[in-house]
Parts: sequence; structure tokens; C-alpha cells
Amino acid sequence: MSPPSNEPYEYQCQMIDTVRRASILNLSAMGVSLVVLCVGAVIYELATLWIGAALVGIVLACNVIYEPIGGSLEANQLTMYLRATRMTIPLADVASAESCSGELVTSGMRIFGIGPSLGYLGWYRHAGATFLALVKDPDKLVFIKRVDARPITLSCERPDELARHITSRLRAAEPT
Repeated sequence: MSPPSNEPYEYQCQMIDTVRRASILNLSAMGVSLVVLCVGAVIYELATLWIGAALVGIVLACNVIYEPIGGSLEANQLTMYLRATRMTIPLADVASAESCSGELVTSGMRIFGIGPSLGYLGWYRHAGATFLALVKDPDKLVFIKRVDARPITLSCERPDELARHITSRLRAAEPT
């Protein structure tokens, strides 16, 4: 087996077509709801309509900010690119990485987040483990266990390959 490469490894997150269609419909419906609630709040001067508009706006904003679009694995860190920001995890904080089934998020309990029509974004709980989900396609998951923090589940086009790259970099960093 050849030694692990320290070249950056890029990965992409793609939505499956059914999720993409549902996402477009949901975002459109939320946008229309937001406009209707704001107009109703102005016309009828009801605070409850403003609260409803704020809640719809928060869901839309979270989806836009935290939607995963890809990432890169570098020599000493994993960077996950989200629509408006990014998350970086030093590889020293990663205990292991493995590809896993979509059952992790689809049958898990949502603690705080959105899903399934906009992807699975937020905090979920499954089989006693609480984890952060940054998932667009629940059939292509990588479960990343961290040393002193909660695990992260993310989706990418080739989860087996990403998990293998992370594992090889972790093994290379182990003291001999």
C-alpha cells in the first residue's frame, strides 16, 4: 500500500433529485409565506404575524447559511464549505471516519434542525449519540467521530473514498 498523500482532497455535496425538487418547492412556499405574513402584519398590525414571519425567515436563513456545498481534506485539517461560511476541524481532533447508512439521519430524532425536504441540517440523535448533521444526500454519509467533541455526519459524492482518505491521514499522523 502506498503512503498517504498530503495533497488536498476535494469533495462535493450534491442533492438527490427528489430532495432538490422538494427543496425548491419548500423554499418557494416559505418565501411566499414570508411575504404574506409580512404584508398581513403591516395591514392588520398583528404581532403574531410578525412572529410567524420571523420564524419562517430564521428557517430560510439557516438553510442558506448552513447548506453544505463541499469541502477539502488537507494535510492537517478537514474543511467543510457551507453556503455562507465554513467549518474547519483539525485532524488531531478526529478519532475516526467511516461511511454509514442514511438511517442515521432519516430515522434519528431531530433535536434542533431542519429536514428532510431541505436536507438534514442541525443536531440529531440516533442510538444514544447526538451529532451535527450537514447532509444533502442521506444515502452518501460519512460519520466523523471526534476526540473531545460531538460527532459530525456529512454527505459527499464518494463517502467511502473520503472516509478512506481521512483514515489514512490519521494513521500517518500516529506516532510510531
